[in-house]
Amino acid sequence: MTGLSFHVASIFEASGFTAERGFAVFLPGAVIAVVLRPFVGWSADRVELKYLLIYMMAALGLSGVGLYRLGQPEGIWMLIAGNGLAGSAFNTLMTVTWPNFYGREHLGAVSGLSTSITVFSSALGPALFSLIFGRTRAYDLNGLGMATGAGVIILLAMFTRNPQRGAE
Repeated sequence: MTGLSFHVASIFEASGFTAERGFAVFLPGAVIAVVLRPFVGWSADRVELKYLLIYMMAALGLSGVGLYRLGQPEGIWMLIAGNGLAGSAFNTLMTVTWPNFYGREHLGAVSGLSTSITVFSSALGPALFSLIFGRTRAYDLNGLGMATGAGVIILLAMFTRNPQRGAE
């Protein structure tokens, strides 16, 4: 997501749009995220968190496909919907996962490590976007990479269990 955010002007210009058109995708995505966030929070108390992760990754996959198809009419809408849907789940997953999985005794250490990994990953995304664009002069492979990575995480998530509950 940071790769997309940091390069939005270049991404849209490379797809034949203006940079302003790229910046315009953030507002509708934010509206989607804000409207759905209470439902995601409510769901976090009622379903296994892996299903919220799968939801978020499916949304990021949709965003990746939208990036890949950005030159097509549906590409922008897929990008907006994917970003908004994923944004609705990110903060909830970041705050409820670790105490639910590991309790509160070591919450500082666990959430600190998680935040470090998130920050590292957030720095890696823009670097990969730049590297791929520098070699191909296009961002479509970044979209395929986003969709593929999300698909891999979805597959892995299907086999996860809450460590506090054993064989759930």
